[in-house]
Order: sequence, then structure tokens, then C-alpha cells
Amino acid sequence: MARHGLTVNAEVRLGDALRELLSAAGELWSKDELHLAAALSEGRVFLDGRRLLEDELDRWIAVGQRLELGERAENTDEQPRVLDQRWGLVAAYKPSGLPTEPDQRSRDSLLSRLEATLGQRLHAMSRLDARVSGVMLLATDSAKQLAHELRARAAIERRYIGVVGALPEQGNGKWSGAIGLGERGKRRVGGRGAKPALTHYRVLATLPPGAPVLSVRRGRELVPLQPAWLEFRLETGRTHQIRVHCAHAGAPLLGDGLYGGVAAVTLPRGNVLELSRIALHARYVGVTHAGSTWQVACPLPQTLEEWWSRLGGEPLGAP
Repeated sequence: MARHGLTVNAEVRLGDALRELLSAAGELWSKDELHLAAALSEGRVFLDGRRLLEDELDRWIAVGQRLELGERAENTDEQPRVLDQRWGLVAAYKPSGLPTEPDQRSRDSLLSRLEATLGQRLHAMSRLDARVSGVMLLATDSAKQLAHELRARAAIERRYIGVVGALPEQGNGKWSGAIGLGERGKRRVGGRGAKPALTHYRVLATLPPGAPVLSVRRGRELVPLQPAWLEFRLETGRTHQIRVHCAHAGAPLLGDGLYGGVAAVTLPRGNVLELSRIALHARYVGVTHAGSTWQVACPLPQTLEEWWSRLGGEPLGAP
């Protein structure tokens, strides 16, 4: 992978050096440090050949160290596709790596691709983070009013599943911490301007008895990992809600470095499983309208199935 790089000639904070490197690469679209963390979360920032994580923005780099920025991946692991259509609404699959809407980095998005496929303008009824996959609802121009009405009367049910690095203290339950702004533009429970947020969760699967012990690196130490599949149902739609609530509960999603999730897992034989995306998938959407409920399920992408298998898990059943 081609890289841009710089060799440090005076001790400097990583965030400041990364800002300079992004500028040199023509990628500095915002001075917000959340923008810097995004480059780290994509797994393409390296210091002396070691991939850096989001929580290292405040570390210091010594004279002579080499900071490198890899190219952004242009292709997702899968292609978006229409799953079903009804009432002028489109249920579509968004793969990980593709933003919901065009952004400052690229004009490529789920919306732009599906508008080209269907030959009509579409409007996203919600958003999925770029590194998350799953089913999304889009509205055509003729269904914009219906989309507004459905949201107003809470007629849309969404369910998500994700792999966390530890079991919550309570196996099934709900998280109700209000979410607001945190440091460097992140969200956190109890942050500035916090708004109510409610996430219901339940455990779907854990590793079978007798599965090999897994570990992750924390600094210089290897600590045990207890991965589990959780299902989430939201009653509110705050930015990064599931990710923030999981992290606050001490069970961050695998691959979600921005909120404390691990970027790699050491397997029993010493091999390392690199986590290139967030282990979160929008699995189901149901829309109640005109006396009936339209239900659309979205199978797991192969990447997440393979991760779970390599971690020692058994196949997850259908929703």
C-alpha cells in the first residue's frame, strides 16, 4: 500500500504531526480532532511500521521516528444492493467501508450508487457509520412525507447485532445513559448537551465451553478477551449510540478503536486476527403502515462470519 510519510525532526504530539501529514496528503478537510481519529480508526496510520490506534492521539513522537499514512481503501468488501421495496421506500444493504451519503473525502456513497442503479433521487431515513454494515431505509421523492410520518409515530423498528469484547455485567437489559459531546468531538455518556438515549440489549451467543483462551494486547501485556454477540434495539437514535453505550458498559465493540475496542486479537496459536471494521451490523428493519408490517432481514456479511469462526464461535442463526 502506497504511503505518505514524514520523519520527525523535533519532539511532537502525534495529533499535530498527523494533521501536518494529512495536509501534505491533501486530506485535511477539518481541524476537528475527530477527523484525525478517523484516519487512525481506518487503520492506516503507522509509526515506525506499527499501526496506531485512536487513543494514541496525545502520545509524543521522538526525533527520528517515522510517521506514515496509508492510502484510503477505494473499494468495499461487498457491493450495496436493494433488498426490497414498498410504499416508495427502499430497503438496501450498505457494506462496511461505504458512507451513507457523499462526504468531504469522497462522492462515492450508498446514496449515489443506488440513485444511479434505480434512476431516481433517494433520501436516507437514518445513517450507518461508514465502518458499519447492514440494512438501511431510503425514501424516494414520492415517499418523503410518508417517511416523516413513520418517524413521527415511531413506526420503524431496527435491530442491530455486534461482537463485543466482554460480557456486560447484566446479561440482558437496557442502557439509558444520556449521550452528549466528549473530548475531541467524540460522544460519551453524560457529555456536553447530553440527550436521553435508550438501548435494549440481549446476549445472542458466546464462545462454546472449552473454546481456546483469546487475548488482546494492552500496552505491553496480553489480557484475556471474552467475545460475545449482542443484539441491540434502539428507542432513540443518538449519534454513535450503540458504540457509546457498549463502551460505557465496559463491553466495546470489536474493531471500534474510537471507543476502546481492540484492533487485533491474538489467536491461540499466536496468529493475529486484524479487525479492519467495526463489528456492528444492522440486521433487521420493520415498518408498520396501512395495517401491515413490512419486515426486511439482512444476512451477516462474510467478514463477520469469518471473524466469529476464527475466534472459535459457532455459526449464528438467522434473525
